[in-house]
Amino acid sequence: MGQSEGTVVELNGTPHNGSRPHLSSAMLDWTRETDLVWLPNTSRPAVAVNTPVADDFDAERSRLEAEIAAAKGRAIAARERAAQREAELRAALQAEIAASREELSALEREHDLTVARVRDEANAEVERILAEARRQAACEAAASSDPLANPGSNDVA
Repeated sequence: MGQSEGTVVELNGTPHNGSRPHLSSAMLDWTRETDLVWLPNTSRPAVAVNTPVADDFDAERSRLEAEIAAAKGRAIAARERAAQREAELRAALQAEIAASREELSALEREHDLTVARVRDEANAEVERILAEARRQAACEAAASSDPLANPGSNDVA
């Protein structure tokens, strides 16, 4: 089934065969077109011609330009508000990061002090254990070398 000759194939907003303009580019005056529909058919066919009135066109153009300018102004204001919010958030985050770093530094100092205290206590305990072991070893050496100090010994010489 092929396309009829009255069908216009549009490609990217332009007619493929060039037979008529695209609807988005046409200026339609619906009052003129509806009048033509209700007019009686005369010897020549009525053709709808788009003839925009210059004043209406200029007024519409001015209105649209004003809307565009207002939209651009709103967009600029929105970008400025977004930039201000972003700057405020960035400042708040920087302050939070600084506070976190200070807190982390305090925790690290406390940890270093705790580790130093534990090491000192461990070294003291090791020294106490070694001193006790040396004292016991000295006592045992003295007891084994002195037979009178240990009368229950069955060592026969």
